[in-house]
Amino acid sequence: MKRILIKAIIGCLIMCNTQSCSQKKETMDKNAIELLGSLYKDVQYMDRQISNHAVVSSGGATVEVYINDFPIHREAAIVGKDGRSGGSNPINKYILKSGEQNWEVRVYPAYNTDATQQKKLAKGARFTVRLEKLRFTDVGIDNLADPIILIDTPLEYDTSGTGNTEEYYKDAGKPMMVYKGKFSAEVPYNLKGWSESVDLSKEDQKVLQAQAVEKYRELWKMLDKRETGKFAENILKREKETSQALFYTKILNDDYMEAFFDRVDKQGKKMKPLENYKMVFSGNKMVTLESTD
Repeated sequence: MKRILIKAIIGCLIMCNTQSCSQKKETMDKNAIELLGSLYKDVQYMDRQISNHAVVSSGGATVEVYINDFPIHREAAIVGKDGRSGGSNPINKYILKSGEQNWEVRVYPAYNTDATQQKKLAKGARFTVRLEKLRFTDVGIDNLADPIILIDTPLEYDTSGTGNTEEYYKDAGKPMMVYKGKFSAEVPYNLKGWSESVDLSKEDQKVLQAQAVEKYRELWKMLDKRETGKFAENILKREKETSQALFYTKILNDDYMEAFFDRVDKQGKKMKPLENYKMVFSGNKMVTLESTD
C-alpha cells in the first residue's frame, strides 16, 4: 500500500512539474511573440523605402568589407579554387540616417588547402564592391539608381618582350592591404543606434571586456533555459530599429519570428561555452566577443 501511495505521489509531482514547465514555456513564447511579432506595425515611410546593398565579388584573396565600421562581408579564399565568390549584402542596418557613410575593404592573402594562410597577396587577387539602391515590390525589384563602384581591383600592366600584356594586382607581394572611402546614402528614417554611445577605446579595456563577458553570460543563460520572453525584452530596442531599416511587412515579420524561434528556441540546440575569444571593436562605440577558433 505504501509503495502504491509513494508511486502515486511521485507521479503527481512529475505531472505537476511538467505542466508547470509547459505553462512557463508557453508564457515565455507568448511574451516573445507579443514583443517581436508586431514590429511591422510601427514601420514608417513604406512609400519611400530604399534598400541599400553592397554587392561584393572576390577571388584569389581573403576579403573583408566594412560599412561604418561594421563587418558586412567576409570571404576566405582557398588556393586552387577557381572563380569569384561573394554576394549582395543589405546594409541599411548600418546606416542611421541619410548623408555621408564610410566604407573599408581589408584584403588578406588566400589560405592553402591545409588551412594555413599564405604570407603575401597574390598577383591574381581580384575584388569589387559596388553599391546598389533597390526597392522591393510585390512584383519584383526596382533599381532606383545606377550602381556605384566603391572599389575595383587596382591593377598594373606589364608588357613582355613578345608583346604580350599581363595584368596583375597592383599591391601583390604585400602582407595585406586596407582601402577606405566614403559614399552618400539616402534613407527616409533617422535611427538612434550607436550614435550616442561613448568612445569605448578610451575605457579601461580589462573592465570593458569583463562587462562584455558578463552580458554575454547573462544572455547565454536565457538562451540555455529557452527563456524566449526575457531574451526578446533584451533585444527589443535593437529589433525595432532593424525592422524600420529593413522596412518590415507582416510577411517579413513572420519570417523573422520563424527564424527567431528556430535560433533561440529549437530543441536539441546546445549553447557553446565562452572560450577562445577576443574583444573586437566596431569603430570606437561597439565591441564584440569574437571566436578565435
